Amino acid sequence: QPMPPRSGTIPVSIKLICDNDRKTPLISTHAYAIYDQLDIEGPKEIGLNLRNVQRRNILFESSQGNSDTYFAGGWMYGFMLHEDAIVSGLEAANAILEHYHHPPHKILDRAVKMPNPFSTPKGGNSIGSQSMTYKPESSKTQDLEQPETSQSNQSFDFDKISDHVLALIEEHTGQQVGRFDELGSIGLTSITISSLQSSLQDTFNLCDEELPVSLFLQSDKTVGSLSRDIQNLLLAQETTGPEPSNILPNLALRKPFVNSAMARFMSPILQICSIAWFVVFIAVSVVPSVYFLENIFHRDFSLITLLIATLAMHLHAITSACLLVLLKWIFLGKQKEGVVGVWTPAFAARWIIRKCFSFVCYYTLWNWWGGTELMNIFHRLMGCRVGVGASIAPSTVHDFDLVTIGEKTKICDNAIINTSDVSLGVLSLAPVSIGAKCMIDSGVLIERGSKIESNVTLTARTVVPPFQTLPEGTLWRGKPAEEVTTDVENCTENTTRCDENESMEKGATEFNIFNGVRLLTVFFIAPVLMTCSLALLLFLYMEMYQRVGFWVFGALAWAPPTFVWLSNMCLAISAKRVLLGRVVSGAWPVGGAFHARKFIVDHLIEKHCLRWRAAAGGTGSFLAWSVWLQVFLLRCLGVKIGKGTDLYVESAWTCYDMLSCGNNVAWGIGSEIHPWKIRHGSLIGNTINISDEVYIGSTAHVEGGVNLGRRSIVAGSSAAWHDLEENQTVVGTKNYSMKFDENHAKSYSMIARECSNMMATTIVCVVFACMVWLSLLINKHEWLVHYYDENSTKPVLVSSLILALAVGLALPLLVFILIMLSKILLVGQVTVGESDIDNFRNIGTLAFWRVLSLFVPHFHQACSGTLAESVLWSMLGANIGTSPYIDGALIFEPDLVTIGDYCSILEGGMIVSHQVSRTAFSYVHVSIGDRCTLGVASKVQQSNLEDDVILVGRTVPMGNAVLKSGIFVGYPPQRIGDSMPPSRPRW
Repeated sequence: QPMPPRSGTIPVSIKLICDNDRKTPLISTHAYAIYDQLDIEGPKEIGLNLRNVQRRNILFESSQGNSDTYFAGGWMYGFMLHEDAIVSGLEAANAILEHYHHPPHKILDRAVKMPNPFSTPKGGNSIGSQSMTYKPESSKTQDLEQPETSQSNQSFDFDKISDHVLALIEEHTGQQVGRFDELGSIGLTSITISSLQSSLQDTFNLCDEELPVSLFLQSDKTVGSLSRDIQNLLLAQETTGPEPSNILPNLALRKPFVNSAMARFMSPILQICSIAWFVVFIAVSVVPSVYFLENIFHRDFSLITLLIATLAMHLHAITSACLLVLLKWIFLGKQKEGVVGVWTPAFAARWIIRKCFSFVCYYTLWNWWGGTELMNIFHRLMGCRVGVGASIAPSTVHDFDLVTIGEKTKICDNAIINTSDVSLGVLSLAPVSIGAKCMIDSGVLIERGSKIESNVTLTARTVVPPFQTLPEGTLWRGKPAEEVTTDVENCTENTTRCDENESMEKGATEFNIFNGVRLLTVFFIAPVLMTCSLALLLFLYMEMYQRVGFWVFGALAWAPPTFVWLSNMCLAISAKRVLLGRVVSGAWPVGGAFHARKFIVDHLIEKHCLRWRAAAGGTGSFLAWSVWLQVFLLRCLGVKIGKGTDLYVESAWTCYDMLSCGNNVAWGIGSEIHPWKIRHGSLIGNTINISDEVYIGSTAHVEGGVNLGRRSIVAGSSAAWHDLEENQTVVGTKNYSMKFDENHAKSYSMIARECSNMMATTIVCVVFACMVWLSLLINKHEWLVHYYDENSTKPVLVSSLILALAVGLALPLLVFILIMLSKILLVGQVTVGESDIDNFRNIGTLAFWRVLSLFVPHFHQACSGTLAESVLWSMLGANIGTSPYIDGALIFEPDLVTIGDYCSILEGGMIVSHQVSRTAFSYVHVSIGDRCTLGVASKVQQSNLEDDVILVGRTVPMGNAVLKSGIFVGYPPQRIGDSMPPSRPRW
């Protein structure tokens, strides 16, 4: 077909895939007026809306150079010329050279000066400016071109409409035109047409279907006839109303859902009743096991006693699961896709089921039964569709009826299948489907509405955005998920295996051996070990109480759990040396002998040692928090750790000989190391080598087989998938070479870290001792000797209720008091500024962070999502607006945080006002605007969010970023759409 004239073209962008590797996305830019008629396979062409391009460009221009990141591309100049892409790249290169004090290269100027389409747009079309909005008024004036109209047409004055149109044309073209002038005579360019279309749409609240580009391409159309078309559209809107699906994104529509006055009055009562139901569930679930122990439990500690106590633990787990299934179908019924108002009866029923399920998965034997067929049966009874042979980790699914898991799919620990979103007072639910034979690694987040087809692999910490479909047989990683062709194995051809006779082929015999070992471990060996540990703890408490007296007993209440923890650690170290020996890089068959032996050692460490370590730390044990003791125990497990390294990472305990850390390596809170992974039927282990003076930020991730060079940096929330050379930094997933600063070698000393631990444990120990003394006084010194008293007849229900109140109410209250006291004594009032890293106040800050990370999850267990959590952060100093919804958040510096009205912070959301470097602590104020939503496990660090910002799960704005209205995902955040309001619930 013949090419259209220059005045009749518009910019069109087509998304294609590179022919070379079949994965790299390409954006092909054309200027065809007939773009909608092109016969092109693949994604449909997208007509560009200049307003959206302007918003994105202004956002990138404000971020240019931040965090040493520069943006380039033809879009920076409005898709006008392909040469503009080269020019923008050269400009970015010159900016980088200037940063390193190098002279810039000369760039040729344009022969003809082109206007910058991204300067303040005309017609009130700029971001943050007041747009010109048409307001219809009655008028009797008629234009000469205007025919007679009905009385209803008078409400949309033609003069007013045409005056707005003429004014916009003049501002966009610089020409004075009349109503009888034809659009073809004005000489509109592609950019002018797009910009004028966007301004008219915003002014009259029209959409692309109502005011298409084709109207402007009719050369014989006059300005008056264009105004007439707009008047008819406005009249049609008044008569029939616009279709909701056709309305352009409008922030004015993001109004919060407000319940009726009665519902708002009942909301606090409903929250209190929900917490009470949670406590009742705990009490009822322990009644059978307590009754079992009260009537059969022998007073002498013998083998039979231990076996009976083990049966009581199994009875408690089964009773809790049966009771939960019953409550789910009575209270909640079958969940469906849709929307529900926050803290309505339906919302409260879902909250109760979620809390009870979390309790069952954390405090009972179900925490050990993940990956077994019994866990699959449990999920099926709760309404989840689970295929045969699937493996599901505990507490990964919450809205069971909305989740489908295919056969032989493996979901690892800490993965999250999120089917919900809470925004503007509305809970939105959408299903998630996972196909057969998928591999979901640790820490993966799958958002609502997503569909994962069969044979898909998601590597650790991958984020699948909402309503995405991942095709069959693909491999994905990153935030957001990006398809990759091959996984990073980093395993040489000469990999050494522990058992040379093991075949890489998986056989039925090997799986039977592995399953037998796993079932024997989680159903018999581990419960017996836990029962022995509890018996030892009770024995030590009894002996200490009888020998040292009332006051000393309370002060040394941390000693028995510490002894039990160290006993379990000795057992785990012995098991590692006997069953695994020295572990080297290699590959072993899944379900083979090595896999079975590793499962036993991993279970001992993760489910016993770390739990008892947390219990000892929770009672105020300095040894459980000691850096030196932790390093010593890790070295006993095979980890190579240099001097001055504080490896405060839970995943490091199961790395064994696969982790080597140099001297003065600093780790942030929540970092993860993953030397192990399962691929193609093999358990693959790759050594991680970390050189001296490496800094790994909080919630960062290091993949197996990666080598981190000296003085390299893995920024907070970033992922190191490839090797880093000396002085390199990875931000997000991109590597950058940085100029090294000699002050970089400085770090807070081991003595400073031990002092911070001592400060924290002292406060914890005092609070716990006061609780013990108070309990002893209330119970008249008899609560410990109860089970030795032959004449004791304490009712079973009273015992069960006391235990439930301790876990459901007393523990959150104790955590509340402990956090408030720690904030007052260790930190005080936090102010904006910067201070040296070894400053005494910063040492107290480190101690407060340890207290938060250890105890806040126990508070969330019973109170997250309720007003109690908002009250906690408000009392700690946060400025929180009207009607917040905070569900399991972590705010490190509440004094420096402002949260606007109707904001939502979902499970695992973090707000961080500090930045820790090798030399100093810096603090800034973090502001979150109105109607913002922080998705699951998202993190805002030293950044500000304006109104109506939505962060998808695990999104991390950092480095003084300012995010304007929109939906963002990943790190660095990528804008993927406009902020739209959720659907409104029906009454």
